[in-house]
Parts: sequence; structure tokens; C-alpha cells
Amino acid sequence: MSWLDDVGKVIPIAELYRDFAQPATREVGEALGNAAKVARFALAPIDYLAAQHQRWKRYWASPDFSDGLLSLRSVVRTPSG
Repeated sequence: MSWLDDVGKVIPIAELYRDFAQPATREVGEALGNAAKVARFALAPIDYLAAQHQRWKRYWASPDFSDGLLSLRSVVRTPSG
């Protein structure tokens, strides 16, 4: 037998974990989860503005937009007879 087996018999490691370590790790996990939620809540406006910025960049770079004005050729279609 090794010395770890002797220590395991003297000190009930499973009970120590259940009594001390498990609640502490659960609290730390919940605290980290709450911190992540707060961070997402705080950064949500920035995320929204970034998405809107990307949409505007795509709009301004679209082929239908030229020289700051919408190209009427793409908006008004004439029948091709």
C-alpha cells in the first residue's frame, strides 16, 4: 500500500470535497456566469452599433449606390421591349 491509501483512510477526501470544495467551486462558477452575463449586457449596445455599421458599409459599397446618390437606373426599371 502506498502512502496515499493511508492518507485516504485517515482523511475522508470525498466528504471534504462535498463539504468544502464543491460549494466553493459552485459559487465561483455562478459568479463567473454572472460576470459573463453582465459583460454581454454592457457590451450589447456596442455589438448592435457594430452590426449597424457593417450594414451601412455594405449599403454604401453596393453597386446600386454611386457618387453619393442612388442610381435611378437600378430603382426605376424600364420595360425592355
